[in-house]
Amino acid sequence: MRTVIKNNVKSVLRKILAENSGSEQIAMGSALGMFVGLLPIMGIQTIVVLPLAIFFRVNKIASVLFIWVTNVFTFIFIYSFNYWVGIIFLKHFFPASSFLKMHQFQKFLLDINLQTALRYGTRLFLPLLTGSFLVAFVGAVLTYFSVVIVFRIFRHEIGRFREQ
Repeated sequence: MRTVIKNNVKSVLRKILAENSGSEQIAMGSALGMFVGLLPIMGIQTIVVLPLAIFFRVNKIASVLFIWVTNVFTFIFIYSFNYWVGIIFLKHFFPASSFLKMHQFQKFLLDINLQTALRYGTRLFLPLLTGSFLVAFVGAVLTYFSVVIVFRIFRHEIGRFREQ
């Protein structure tokens, strides 16, 4: 099992490095993927990130890889955190009663439907979108610098890995 995972990681790394991208393009692609991955657009993330990666000329594979931070197992935690951040930020501009309670939001996430979304409207989407953009921005910046640091620390190993 450990060997299978190790081989899969090596395979993905080879694909990322084979795209003839420098460390800057890989770091920017990773940051772009993290940004899009933290937005509440699960299901269309790939459709959004690929044109952006092509437009900004960043590593496409790294972009697509990092959108998977939000998946079936993590979305409720990530979107709940984003919603909470949005409420914290927006409570300075709106009364707290204008937002859904956290348990109402999580119940909505588990049973998403158009009727409920329309009923809650801005009470639901304003804090979610605000928090998502704030968290996505911070996540993208942290991802960019983390990938740059990893490339600097392991630049000799990465060079040997590219030659294989």
